[in-house]
Amino acid sequence: MAEKFSQEESGGRLDFGFVVKVLVAFPVVLGGLAIITVLLSPSIKTPRDKAVMLANCNSMKNIALAMRNYSSDWDGKYPEKLDDLVPEYVDDNDVFLFQSGKKEQDGVRFLYLKGVTDDSPGNTPLVKSPFPVSKGKWLVAYKDGHVETVEENGN
Repeated sequence: MAEKFSQEESGGRLDFGFVVKVLVAFPVVLGGLAIITVLLSPSIKTPRDKAVMLANCNSMKNIALAMRNYSSDWDGKYPEKLDDLVPEYVDDNDVFLFQSGKKEQDGVRFLYLKGVTDDSPGNTPLVKSPFPVSKGKWLVAYKDGHVETVEENGN
């Protein structure tokens, strides 16, 4: 049968050894949890970063597609500004907004690189991210619709 302990049987005193063990073990457990959290934080952050990157790529592809549609309707001419695509080719201006997960960078518009025509090659840049998406790398959408990261020097 399980033993029952009460203050009555122990003379009303707490076991000092037990209290010391709890007081020592508690900070050790908290320290262990803190170390695990620090070690796992990069892996927890990575899926969010990938989701933000994917959202930006999708927005840029939508912009490139809208520009191609605009071009086919306007005899090979591309719009003067991104706002010319609203509402006929994109639903609203939100597609033009860069997402970074950083409060000071969110909501800044993608950079439109003017001067593209139907005669321009498919690898002509149309839209660029306003900020690097990683160290020295920018997102760029091209006339043919593909999006890729490009180093600052253009490689």
